Amino acid sequence: MASEQTYQRYRRLARYPLFLAGLLFIIGLVLILDPHIATAEGHHITGRTLTLISWAVFLADYVVSLILAPDRVQFIRTHVLQAVGVVFPPLRILLIFHVTYEVARQTRGKFGQRVRLYLLYLTTLVVLVSSVAVLIAERNAPGATIVSFGDSLWWAAETISTVGYGDMYPVTVTGRVIAVSLMVNGFLILSVLTATVAQKFASTQSQGPQEPLPEPEV
Repeated sequence: MASEQTYQRYRRLARYPLFLAGLLFIIGLVLILDPHIATAEGHHITGRTLTLISWAVFLADYVVSLILAPDRVQFIRTHVLQAVGVVFPPLRILLIFHVTYEVARQTRGKFGQRVRLYLLYLTTLVVLVSSVAVLIAERNAPGATIVSFGDSLWWAAETISTVGYGDMYPVTVTGRVIAVSLMVNGFLILSVLTATVAQKFASTQSQGPQEPLPEPEV
């Protein structure tokens, strides 16, 4: 049986993968529910794959957490919602509540640490949500270059990073509004990241060792 320290270290490491798995599960459900005949088959396959991957991540997390838990009986009692979501596939949506709880509970600490964590989660959330939104808006538009989830994910990543290769671009009004929103988010995220790094650097420099003053000559 592992120690409490080992268990808590694993919970910290598993925090972001669980958050990502929860988002992938939601995206998979959206793709599975695609009503358009032209894109339904491809999106249904992608959606089922994403939900299966997310379920595998949650299952692995539950098993590893149970093995590492100092008190396994107490773990089972306090993680009933997670167990139900893992065992019964139709109730996997319950795992999203588990992810929300984990993120809210463990994102505590110093201000700088919270900023970095929120920045990581916000960037992931914005990229994935924008990918799904622009895919819904663009997939059946005449002359569209974004017709699959892979296309939209690549477009969102290059847009928020301000790279913008130009190989894919929205052609609908809705898609362009999403693009502008993503560009603004990318600029703000980059600004916060730059300020955080600069603050960290300045703090390190100010806390560095100071040379002792020379002794006066007699």
